[in-house]
Amino acid sequence: MSDLAWLNAFGSDLNSASQSVTSSVGNGIGNTIGGSVITEGDQRVGDHGFSSFSLGSDNSAHQDVNAAVGNGLGNFIGGPVLTEGSQSVGGHGFGFGLGGDNMASQHVDASVANGAFNAVLGGVATEAHQSVGGDHGMTVHPI
Repeated sequence: MSDLAWLNAFGSDLNSASQSVTSSVGNGIGNTIGGSVITEGDQRVGDHGFSSFSLGSDNSAHQDVNAAVGNGLGNFIGGPVLTEGSQSVGGHGFGFGLGGDNMASQHVDASVANGAFNAVLGGVATEAHQSVGGDHGMTVHPI
């Protein structure tokens, strides 16, 4: 039996995802934003349930979350600027498996109020949360 036939017969999975979230708000001259600017990406890739007799899944994910807010001259932002990326890649359930490979990359950035005479009346926060691999349930590995 070939490797591919073996994987197909016993339910190995390949999960791949790519996510890009971008906001470009109030850049230029004399822009007014009356409230908050929130740029958020949330990505879940991989096993999330019962997986019987699987050889494990290969999970691959890439996430970019970018914000460009109030850059230029004389821009006003009346609230906070939050740029957040959350990513979970890998096993999260019950299974009889031999494990899989989990690969992830994440990039979160914000460019806020660069230039002259710009104002932000709230905080500026850039956050990244990433969980890769590790079963969050029960996995029974054969001997």
